[in-house]
Amino acid sequence: MKLNIGSGPVQIPGFENIDRMYGTEAFPLPEFSDNSVDEIRASHVLEHFSYRDVSKALAEWVRVLKPGGRLRIAVPDMYKALQLPGEQRFFALMGGQTDENDFHKSAFDEERLAAHMNNAGLSEIKPWKTDGLDTSSHPCSLNLEGVKPIQKEKSVSVKIKAVMSIPRLGFNDTWGCVHDVLAAFKIPVASYMGAFWGQCMQKAMVEAIEQEVDWVLTLDYDSLFTKSQLQFMMQMMARDPEIGALAPLQMKRGSAVPLHTIEGQTRMEINSDAPVEVSTAHFGLTLIRTEAIKKMPKPWFQCVPGPSGDYDDERLDGDIYFWKKFREVGNKVFVAPTVSVGHLETMVAWFDENCEPQYITPKAWREKMQTC
Repeated sequence: MKLNIGSGPVQIPGFENIDRMYGTEAFPLPEFSDNSVDEIRASHVLEHFSYRDVSKALAEWVRVLKPGGRLRIAVPDMYKALQLPGEQRFFALMGGQTDENDFHKSAFDEERLAAHMNNAGLSEIKPWKTDGLDTSSHPCSLNLEGVKPIQKEKSVSVKIKAVMSIPRLGFNDTWGCVHDVLAAFKIPVASYMGAFWGQCMQKAMVEAIEQEVDWVLTLDYDSLFTKSQLQFMMQMMARDPEIGALAPLQMKRGSAVPLHTIEGQTRMEINSDAPVEVSTAHFGLTLIRTEAIKKMPKPWFQCVPGPSGDYDDERLDGDIYFWKKFREVGNKVFVAPTVSVGHLETMVAWFDENCEPQYITPKAWREKMQTC
């Protein structure tokens, strides 16, 4: 989102006009939330504020600007204005005064404007060259821009342990990924082997709690992920204490279905990188607070058959059982919508009847071969 504040009738591609002629005010901006605007342009509008209100207007514009966003300001330069011929110098300094909106109440030189921008919290203040699209191209115009600083995150000391249940045979690609990524953060990993996945996971979590671990990082034997993905998730988890568990996006093998659910919804709208609360998730690169786990009555994992007593589509698998119990005690589960990890599956490479290479799943290959 980009705003052209005090735009008048000038339309600049990509910018939304903010002006009284459209029923909107340059100050304040209650319709825009904190850190929501990518860029602001304010050409020859700041001088219409009184000395007292200049700092307030700038503070409001910086409020809605995203960290890293740019604010470009143009105002009459009082020294340049005095060099204009005849009546032009007075119009540049005091405004045309054709109506109540055409009065100038403040005057600026580069030093004064830069000081106001610096006091409002902007950095990297420097002149910008007009593109000729508005009044910033006026001969007396002073054009300065600044950037809203990106705040450095506070360091948080968290003890993390990775846990996973593994089969006797699995994907070696995952082990290479686990070693490379976890070693970068010095996160230890405990793996448990057994026929019952839920039992192994509960044993691993109990051991982590006994070791006074703050977060457990659950892993699947068939997931792939990167250092930057894990770092992003750890930062997201640290910023929001309301997040009891945080999972990335992961696709179900053989279909374009995500391995999470949102109760009562069939779609998840992704409008930003903010975490999205879900009902159930998965365990491939999922961070869980041990304090949240300790609230849950045991067992934490249990397979429950459907009402008929069969393990049909109405059954409750061990992973879904965990998330159901997790939320019943007041914990919240979230998905990081912009972190999409890989889900390994075996593929069959073969030549078709035209000797063209094909890559399909084993199930699809068997179905294909039955028709040949």
